[in-house]
Amino acid sequence: MNIPDLSVKEVATELGLAIDTVQRLLRSGALPGYRANLKSWRVTRQQLDGFKQSGGVKRQGRPRKTEEGE
Repeated sequence: MNIPDLSVKEVATELGLAIDTVQRLLRSGALPGYRANLKSWRVTRQQLDGFKQSGGVKRQGRPRKTEEGE
């Protein structure tokens, strides 16, 4: 059985990320995938599973505010 590759929207849903974030990860090479055409990316199940096993996304940027810090 051949499992179809995942769209950016499907990857975003599975990882709990915004579509823009997944597109940024694909463009930077942090998330492996390939261009299906000029406008869309695809990710194989194997690539996504490998990304998740490697630890996935590491949060960067400013720390989030806590209720105590306000």
